Amino acid sequence: MRLVGTAMIAAAAVRLTPDGPYRKVTRLACALALISALLSLREAIPFIAPSLPESTVPAISMEEARSETRFIIEKRLGEYILERARALGLELSAGVTARWSDEGYWYPYSVRLEGEVKSADRVRIGEYIAGELMIPKERQEWIN
Repeated sequence: MRLVGTAMIAAAAVRLTPDGPYRKVTRLACALALISALLSLREAIPFIAPSLPESTVPAISMEEARSETRFIIEKRLGEYILERARALGLELSAGVTARWSDEGYWYPYSVRLEGEVKSADRVRIGEYIAGELMIPKERQEWIN
């Protein structure tokens, strides 16, 4: 029920969001919510594979699943920032760090940006990151 409810809410949220960067962020947030709902089902539903011996089924712990999810989220958010920077004609690299929330999901916590970027463009990208990814300027680190 949790997974179906999350999917329905996610579908409605994406359809109601206007085209453009907001829709991309909404899709990303909905994907994260669906992954979180799916991971919460792992312990509730037993994995049954009658055609395979148990020794051939790779075991994955909840901690490993969380770690993999964190990696995916950090990578996708970094790519999202780079896409926005390229749209502004900027060349830089971005590394996002995610943290586990008390509510049970990963969220973007900080970002490390590197590149020869003018001060005004740093402000524009910084405001974009603060507004779209909710990473405040205090947790945005620039390296030349």
